[in-house]
Amino acid sequence: RVRDVGLRVRGAMGNSDSHAAFVDGVRRLLDEDVPETDHEFWSSLFAAPMSAEDIFEIVGPDHVRQLRSSRLGNLQALLRRTAVAMAEVCAAADESGVLSATQQTMANTTVRLLTRVVPFLL
Repeated sequence: RVRDVGLRVRGAMGNSDSHAAFVDGVRRLLDEDVPETDHEFWSSLFAAPMSAEDIFEIVGPDHVRQLRSSRLGNLQALLRRTAVAMAEVCAAADESGVLSATQQTMANTTVRLLTRVVPFLL
């Protein structure tokens, strides 16, 4: 059984739907196996416009440790899908020289997630 490590949804935010969807995505990563091939899940997770503060508040150290110990496959998928998302952003930038708002959000969210997760893997 997975421990409840207290994911919180903040009430008064302009992007509360995106925020709630991100929280639900993190919760799903902690509670069930998420296939790397679930493109809809990964796209929605990375498309959420989250600040660094939001990600650090939502994804606490215990969440990363729980992911590493209980859902290693999800952690591996998260890291691989992050690399894929960043490769797509880089390819788009190389091709057009400009990133869409969605691509910018994806780049920011993936980098912020990596910034939160990687220190607990070292």
